[in-house]
Amino acid sequence: MTDTDKTDTRTDQTVRWVVFHAGELTGVLGPLVLAATVTEWFAAVSAAAAILWTAHEVHVARTRRAALGSGRHNPALITRTTTDTATDTPNSTEASA
Repeated sequence: MTDTDKTDTRTDQTVRWVVFHAGELTGVLGPLVLAATVTEWFAAVSAAAAILWTAHEVHVARTRRAALGSGRHNPALITRTTTDTATDTPNSTEASA
């Protein structure tokens, strides 16, 4: 069985998400822990990090949706899965643009 034949479990997907978002999670949870143990002023830092993270995720989702709706092919904006390999090569009109 090759790696492309393997289907990801929910655990695999969750671990991948946590590793990918480790920086954001640290930015939110670190100050939150400090707010609980040191002073409540760290809660403002945690809230600011959470707001920025949310704003970024909304921006990425809207950009991805717009890219998919317009038919543009930009791998940085479109999440690929193992079943998307047939659509990874640009067609002749995209290659000449």
